[in-house]
Amino acid sequence: MNLIRLKQTLRIMTILIAAGLTGCTKTISIPGREVRVPPTPVIERVTLADRGEVQFDETGGRYLQRIGLIQGVSTEGARENLKVGAIDSVYFTFSNDTAHYIGDGRTFAKEQETLREDRIKGTITAVNLGSEEIRFDSKNGHVDSLNSAIVGVTSSGELISVPIDSVHSLKVKRQDKLKTFLLLGGVAAVAVVLATANYGPDEDTQIDLPCIGWDCD
Repeated sequence: MNLIRLKQTLRIMTILIAAGLTGCTKTISIPGREVRVPPTPVIERVTLADRGEVQFDETGGRYLQRIGLIQGVSTEGARENLKVGAIDSVYFTFSNDTAHYIGDGRTFAKEQETLREDRIKGTITAVNLGSEEIRFDSKNGHVDSLNSAIVGVTSSGELISVPIDSVHSLKVKRQDKLKTFLLLGGVAAVAVVLATANYGPDEDTQIDLPCIGWDCD
């Protein structure tokens, strides 16, 4: 019987958490001037772990952090999609610099994750241009560091790219830590109450305790 009650308790807790977490967010406004765009590495060539080499054309290769690939068109006209794990060394410059750099493939990827850490700390739901506000669809907007713009598909289905310099402010949805803490605390309290109520002795269960003292038969 207790197993059935345990399953019921877990089901209730799952529903409470799922329903609560959807509401544990807040939307804030961030001035456009606070959106910082890190320098973008332009990859000239890479050497591969199997001792091969890929030289990119004049546009250079790009590291796509979200999917862990270096993409670009080689000087031979081939479209390259290279996994970081298959790369030995990366030769690159920065879009705002003329100096040349070289780095180990995995170290390069790790450094880019640090440089490109999302300082917005959330998802962009809309951009305000001062005279109008543009809302994005469910996939939200994103920072395009290469072109210093906010890109995305609007709620009306239009693909846009808005220069960061022209953005008055951004609406950003973030996780609300306080609400999340209170939710989890409430779920924990409910779990304790349910456990106390459900897992004590059944009403029709008699528990025989050992007799201690002189009056035992």
